[in-house]
Amino acid sequence: MPPRSRSRLANSMTVKAEAPYLIALNLTERCNLACEHCYLDAKVMKEGAADELDTDELKGVIDEIASVGPEAMIVLTGGEPLLRRDIEELAAHASGLGLMVVIGSNGILLTPERVERLKRAGVAGVGLSVDSLDPDHHDSFRGRRGAWLKTMASIDACKAAGLAFQIHFSVTDDTAHEIDDMIAFARDAGAMVLNVFFMVCTGRAEKYTDISPEKYEAVLRRVAHAARDEERLMVRAKCAPPFQADRNGDRSGLANHLGPRL
Repeated sequence: MPPRSRSRLANSMTVKAEAPYLIALNLTERCNLACEHCYLDAKVMKEGAADELDTDELKGVIDEIASVGPEAMIVLTGGEPLLRRDIEELAAHASGLGLMVVIGSNGILLTPERVERLKRAGVAGVGLSVDSLDPDHHDSFRGRRGAWLKTMASIDACKAAGLAFQIHFSVTDDTAHEIDDMIAFARDAGAMVLNVFFMVCTGRAEKYTDISPEKYEAVLRRVAHAARDEERLMVRAKCAPPFQADRNGDRSGLANHLGPRL
């Protein structure tokens, strides 16, 4: 092949990667709950795993993230990230680099004092897990009695401090019927976003029974309508097959998008 042709071929095969806009950084496998659906199979332990990165190592990772995505959102999560004593230091480092910092938490340790510290560290918002509006079911699913009340208190703490928050709802066969109530709850609580998560059958969730196809489709249909109709609340499906709705809310093509699932 002539040199000029090889040059053209090389240029045609060059793909410019776009800068990432959202990165989730798992800081630890430690957790203070034992959720049935945990994809990491996070552990209840006092200290991190032997290979858990220390503060300086994580700052190095954050530096690398900022170098390739200087305007990205970084979600500091786990495990339970608030178990790390250096969480505020890490958040401050990331926000100082211009990254938008969000904490993904179960809310158990998110006291009013902790909220204020996170705000001072430059945290823009938190994502809080609410898996049922029935306290007993939420506590059973999360593996700790009283977890629901502590998460509700964390929502109140965020509202009082003016820290933006979103709610993460992991939908299952047992909670699919709560979708309308969960949308109303998130809206009335003042959440910016309701993320409806579908089961990722890995980690501890590998043995967990997933949602039925019929309920899966019904929940996706409701999420699509809410995404269109809600004015103050953004409603999104996460870890679900792609689906589309036209401006009139026509969902006739939903089953086709769910083909691999069904």
